[in-house]
Amino acid sequence: MLISIIIPSRDRALYLKYSVQTALSIQDNNIEIIISDNASTDHTREVIRGIDDTRLKYFNTNKRVSMRANFENALKASSGDYVIFFGDDDGILPLQFKFLRNILEKHKPDALSWDFLTYTWPIKDYAKKKGSLRFEHRKIYGNVLKSTKKIYLDTLLNAELGRQNYLPRIYHGCMSRKFLDKLVNNEGLYFCSRSPDLHMSFRAAQHGGNFLRINHPFTINGISPASTGGGARSLDINNKALSKSFEYKAETETDPVKDVLPLTKSMGFGFLSALETLKHHFPNPPLQVNYKKWYAFCLSTIPKGDTKIATEIINCIRLHAKNTATERELNRINPRYIYIKHKFLKFISKIRHYPFSFRVITQLNMQNNILTAVKAADIILKQDLKNIIEEKTSYKISVKNAKKRGKNLNKQLNTNKIVYFEN
Repeated sequence: MLISIIIPSRDRALYLKYSVQTALSIQDNNIEIIISDNASTDHTREVIRGIDDTRLKYFNTNKRVSMRANFENALKASSGDYVIFFGDDDGILPLQFKFLRNILEKHKPDALSWDFLTYTWPIKDYAKKKGSLRFEHRKIYGNVLKSTKKIYLDTLLNAELGRQNYLPRIYHGCMSRKFLDKLVNNEGLYFCSRSPDLHMSFRAAQHGGNFLRINHPFTINGISPASTGGGARSLDINNKALSKSFEYKAETETDPVKDVLPLTKSMGFGFLSALETLKHHFPNPPLQVNYKKWYAFCLSTIPKGDTKIATEIINCIRLHAKNTATERELNRINPRYIYIKHKFLKFISKIRHYPFSFRVITQLNMQNNILTAVKAADIILKQDLKNIIEEKTSYKISVKNAKKRGKNLNKQLNTNKIVYFEN
């Protein structure tokens, strides 16, 4: 069984050279690693040319296309029985990969989702808690579980997107080729939204299938100022000086495949746009969306501190409600109450799980990047998942051992000073 690991990239050679090494570190000859380069103008091509590994396949779009189109090209260039996407500042855990393969070969699901770890690149003056990983007890060493139709449809229709692990995923998740071929539109396109990861997840949930999930990490989600989608939502999309967000907007506008809702600075409205675009392209089977909950989700994620942006997003929500005859659902929402409730639930979740987690600095040999983060994660997790699945040891003992290994790793550093990554 061939597994395709796909990394779409654009002008991020400094991150990509470490990200691709995490995949190349996998001791498995039955994989292919696809780099889909969106006409990078940096030294991305040279980075890939310097790698001697027959499993690596490099493709260049030769002209700048949208993120959606790059995902589309990458998937069509792959040939694996199963497909995994992750970003060029992300990583995959080599030691845990064999357990991922075992699950796929044993159960042959249409899709498998998992709990990924999160790593913030140690860029100076960028974000907090950088250069480290936080391990939550409930997100390591879980058993393989079946995601029922009620669970994943309820998650989608009621905007319960804090439970995204219950949705099938191709980005930081895995889908079979046979299943993917059932999801194309009339034009043979796999991705039909400017948010290709969301579209594929929502489309799979709409179609239904044999979906599995596991509370265990196989990948690490990297957070950096270079992230395309994140940059588009966190910056002023109308400011040419802020190139990441402006380029994302410009490339999206040139794509003939359009979303039905406008691009805004709101993460929540972006999710709603992906859902409404899905309904446009695939009206059957119809989705009975709970718009009251979706509008509440959108309102709870509006960025604070910028009245102009907030007003723009609220107007977009109101226009959508008018066009879909769902104004009644919108009017039943108290925005202030929604915002306070959202903040409260986030706080409660944090204090509930904080005592049952531990943080590990991912600095090895005076380096700190996604490759060292992956190595640190594999050192901590080891091969205990196999023993859990085979019921040779208990979850409690495995978590205790992982925590002990994390403490030992932190002690070996002999310093709390983070080595910054030169962005």
